[in-house]
Amino acid sequence: MKRIAIALLTIGVSAISPSLSIARVNPTTILGGEYKNGMEPSKTNVTNPQAVASVAIGGRNALQISLDYAWKGDPLDWDRLGSPGFAQRVQFVEKSGVKARPGRDYWYSVSFLVPSSDPRVQGQSLSLMDFKHTISADGSVPSVQLAIQAEGFKIIENLDSPWTCGSYRNVDGYQTPACNRIDTNAVISSQAGVSDRWVQVVMHARWDAVGGVLEIWIDGKPIMGFSGDTLRGAQNVQFKFGPYRHHMTGDPGVETIYYSGVSRAATCELLGTVDCSAVAARPPNPGLQNVSRIHHDVFNELDEMHAQGR
Repeated sequence: MKRIAIALLTIGVSAISPSLSIARVNPTTILGGEYKNGMEPSKTNVTNPQAVASVAIGGRNALQISLDYAWKGDPLDWDRLGSPGFAQRVQFVEKSGVKARPGRDYWYSVSFLVPSSDPRVQGQSLSLMDFKHTISADGSVPSVQLAIQAEGFKIIENLDSPWTCGSYRNVDGYQTPACNRIDTNAVISSQAGVSDRWVQVVMHARWDAVGGVLEIWIDGKPIMGFSGDTLRGAQNVQFKFGPYRHHMTGDPGVETIYYSGVSRAATCELLGTVDCSAVAARPPNPGLQNVSRIHHDVFNELDEMHAQGR
């Protein structure tokens, strides 16, 4: 799938931990199941051709995705909230025909690796992957994400929060959906705990207003179990992977994340990347588990945009 191969680089071992070997490979090898021909770069990605490379690292084929502050980003990210340098991303998203349909069961898998040589995240949020609820053709709302912040590697979700939704005028003059909601933040591990190793994420979802389900395992441990309205009135729910860093207040340094084994299928077994018997043996309980330092953030994006006259 040529669209994913933004660029191929020759990269020295010194760019990562000395214990990891690296060589160029074809990036299509990281995609499986329904994603084999179903992912494309986000329209708001940084455009520098050095942002993506096809590599082998830690014994796996991977995409190396980097963010450099000097590359800036799309105006919707870089100039958000009227503050230049606010955010930038390199993400891959489901094509429109591949977005999850309400009422069906989907299994997802993705592995990521963060080199310990990368700058530690301070004073910003680095999202590694997320689900976004598509409210209209002009915008969507983040609902569940895995991120690295100063506290550590976290899950941030708002499915158990009420949403108050509306729209605001973005920098291009179009109406964009936004929702007031409460984010639940829970630390899964320290930043060091997910450095220099492959971390595997497995998710099971049924996006539905009635009988919806979301279950998440990380490295075989159950992290989240939710049942109820997982659709929230959205047209569909889109999965994205790739680094998106925001609330930057200056140059945080070059960030590089590696991704491998990205797959979606109707059953766990069809993913082809997961020990499904081990997953089935440890079903998540309702709520969050195997996490620490849970806190809640009131996220009034809709009110904030309207306060700016947008």
